[in-house]
Formats: sequence, C-alpha cells, structure tokens
Amino acid sequence: HGVVFGGLLQERRARPDDQPAVAEMLARLSEQARYQRYFHPAAGSAAWARIEAGRLVRPGAEGVTLVATVQFVGAPEVVGVAELTAEAGTTGFGEVAVLVRDDLQGHGVGLILARQLIAIARARGVAELHADMLPSNGT
Repeated sequence: HGVVFGGLLQERRARPDDQPAVAEMLARLSEQARYQRYFHPAAGSAAWARIEAGRLVRPGAEGVTLVATVQFVGAPEVVGVAELTAEAGTTGFGEVAVLVRDDLQGHGVGLILARQLIAIARARGVAELHADMLPSNGT
C-alpha cells in the first residue's frame, strides 16, 4: 500500500471481475509500453486488450496475477499488473512480468508489485525467478 499522486495505492490478486478494468488499462498503453512488456508492438486494439486481460485475470493453477489499483476520485483504477508463472516442466523456477500504466511508470508501482510476487514465489518454494527486460526499459 502507498500513495501515488495523491491516490491510495493498493495491490491484490487479480479476479475475473477485474477483466474490464485491466482491458481498459491495456488499451490505453502507449506503443512503447506494450513493446517493452511484450517485446513486439502488440496490436493494442480493444479486442487484443480484452483477450490479454482475460488471460491475466485467470492465471491458472501455476500462476498468480496481481493488480495495483489507485483510487483518485470514484472507483479505483487498475494502474499496474504483475504476473508470476511457473516454467513448464520445471520445479522451483518461475518468471515474473510487470506492466504499469504509462503515467505512473517510475513511481514505485512496479517495484511494489514485484516485491509482492517475490514473496508469493518464496512461499510457493520457487527458488529462482527471472524476468526478461529490454535494455531500453531501464526505469
């Protein structure tokens, strides 16, 4: 928990009913943000955002997805998503991926989500995590 730009930041596990809010966040991302997360210029269409949001909010038995929300005025807005997945065919290894809304990048939201995923991974007995990152994504 924390405060970002005057709004209360909270992180929690994603739920299926988060799909519309996650899809909205994904659809509003810049091309650069999508590229830095997915390593290709994902289409960014509303249809792509709905499909990807559906995948994120239903991570399956081996995965965990967290969302970060900030309440500025009215209902909380999804401002970040972080994903932990176990590598297929391995035990003790996992991958993390974090995505934060463009206007809140560089303000600690991703770090808060990553720390939560690390704690969850430890509790699950994951001994090694990795995250792929482009050199240009240094913030």
